[in-house]
Amino acid sequence: QLQAWTHGPLDGHTQVDRAAGKVTMTVASNPANSFIESHLLFPTSVTATNTNRVNRNHKVAAQKQEAQQAADANQHRRSQKRLVYGGYVGLIVALVATLAGSWWWLRRHPANVYPHPIPVNHFFDVPRVSPALAESLVDFHFPNTDALTGDIMLAAGRHQLKIETVQDGRHETVRLTKTGDVDNYFLQKCFVRLGANDSFTLRELKAFAKKDKKGKVGKWFYHWQEGINEQADHYQDMANVVLRQRLVWLATGVSVLTAALIVFAWVMGLAEFEITAGIGVVLLVAVWGYTFNRRGRIDRNNAEGLVLVNEIGGFRRMLKD
Repeated sequence: QLQAWTHGPLDGHTQVDRAAGKVTMTVASNPANSFIESHLLFPTSVTATNTNRVNRNHKVAAQKQEAQQAADANQHRRSQKRLVYGGYVGLIVALVATLAGSWWWLRRHPANVYPHPIPVNHFFDVPRVSPALAESLVDFHFPNTDALTGDIMLAAGRHQLKIETVQDGRHETVRLTKTGDVDNYFLQKCFVRLGANDSFTLRELKAFAKKDKKGKVGKWFYHWQEGINEQADHYQDMANVVLRQRLVWLATGVSVLTAALIVFAWVMGLAEFEITAGIGVVLLVAVWGYTFNRRGRIDRNNAEGLVLVNEIGGFRRMLKD
C-alpha cells in the first residue's frame, strides 16, 4: 500500500520499494531557494496509535490530487520537450536554407576574372603611385604611419617641403618647411594649425597632440587614410571585394547556426549530441575550407591594379635584395 509522489525538478526520479518499505528520491541537483517535497501514503498499521490518527477516507482524494499534479508536470515536461525539438528542427531548416540560399546566390554572382601579369621578381622603376597608395594596394589595409612617412619623403622629393634637422633647446628635432603646394591632407592640416611662417617641427606636433583633447591629429590622420583608400578604389574590383566579404559572412552565419544546433542537441540528450556534433564539425571544416579556397581565387584588384601590384611587389623585393 506504500505510494509516493515527489515534487521538485522535473528530471528527478522516485523509486518505491514496497517490500522494504523504502522510498528513494534521486535528483542531479536542486537550485538554490527551491524545494524537494515528497507526499507519502502508507497504511495506519505501521504507525503507533496516538491522537494524531484521524479516521477519515482520504486515500482516493490524495491519489486524485497527486495524479492531477503529475499530469500537469508531465504536460509541462512534454511542452518543454516539444519546444526544444521544435527549436532543433527549426535550426536544421534554417541551416539547410542558408546553405541552399548561399549556393544559389554564389552561382548567380560569379567573380570577375582578369588576366594575371607574369610575376616579376625585381622591378627597378619607382612605382607610379605614392608609397601610401602602394601599401594600401599590396597589403590591402589602411595605410599606417610608415606609409605617411613615405608620403612625407615623397613630398620633399617633389620640392613641396624641405626637411632639416634643427636644434630645439637641448634637443634635436626635425623641421618641415613648406616650399610649394602640399597635396598631402595630413601635412596640409599640420601647416594650417602649426605652421607659423609655413614651418613646424615634430616636437611642436608631438606637444600639440598631447594637449589635443578633441583628437584633431587622429582625425587628420584618419581623413588622410580615407583619401588614400578612395584612390585605391580605382585599381580594385569592388564587386569582387564585396564577394570576398560575403563569403566570410555566409560562413560565419553557418557557424552560428551549427553551434546553436549543437547546443540544442546537448540539451536533448547524449545520442543526439554526438551525432549533431560530429556532423557539425564536418560541416564547419567543409564550409570554411571552401570559403578560404574560394576567396584565395578571387582577385581584389582589377586588371590595372594587378599590373601595378605586381610592379610594386617586384620593387619591394629589389629594395630588400
